[in-house]
Amino acid sequence: MSLEEGVALKGVETVLSSSDRGFYLIVEDNERMIGQCLITREWSDWRNGYFWWVQSVYVYKDWRGKGIFSSIFEKIRSMARERIDIVGLRLYVDRENASAREVYQRLGMKESRYVMYDMDLLDPESD
Repeated sequence: MSLEEGVALKGVETVLSSSDRGFYLIVEDNERMIGQCLITREWSDWRNGYFWWVQSVYVYKDWRGKGIFSSIFEKIRSMARERIDIVGLRLYVDRENASAREVYQRLGMKESRYVMYDMDLLDPESD
């Protein structure tokens, strides 16, 4: 799957104009963004609360390995713990992205017993 810049830009604009869609956490250095992630939520009837999904994680290459994402994640965890309606944090990561998986595990995330499936409804070959 490739990223379509125009579609992604509209997606970001939608989040920024509709707080019910999610919110971004951004780290800056001298007014330049160096890292970011998006938080969206999913209702769990089994847990009677929301899971926050950590998405669109990105840290510029020059800043990787310097604790940028760790600081973002600690902020997310702190914000979630302040709210009684948030029951957990979730994220998905490419199976081949070993370095990201190591970071997530080091931060206390555990591999889920669930397997993710998806269907691209915009792909005409998905029928």
